[in-house]
Amino acid sequence: MAGRSEAQSRKELIEPKLKETGWDEYPWQVEWEYVITKDRIMFHGSKPERQKNSGKTADYLLRYSKSKAIATVYREEPFFSNRKISRKIEELSINKS
Repeated sequence: MAGRSEAQSRKELIEPKLKETGWDEYPWQVEWEYVITKDRIMFHGSKPERQKNSGKTADYLLRYSKSKAIATVYREEPFFSNRKISRKIEELSINKS
C-alpha cells in the first residue's frame, strides 16, 4: 500500500466496493468527507478555548435511509487493506437488506 494516496485508495478500492455492494442505489446513501465534530473545545481553568482543525471527519457516511446514518468508513494506514474494506462493506450490505 505504500505510495498509494488517499484519493487513489478511494477511487480504486473503496468506491468500487461500495458500488458492488449496492451503496450507490440512491444519491443520499453515501456522503463523502462527513464532518462529525468541527473543533475540540478545551478548558483552561474555567475559560473555554476552541482548538482549530481538531475535529473528526469520516471519509464516508453510509445511510440506511435519508434520515438514518448507520456507519462511517475511514481510510487509515496501516489498518487499511482491500480485504478489510471488502469484508466491512459486505457486512454493512447484509445488515442493510
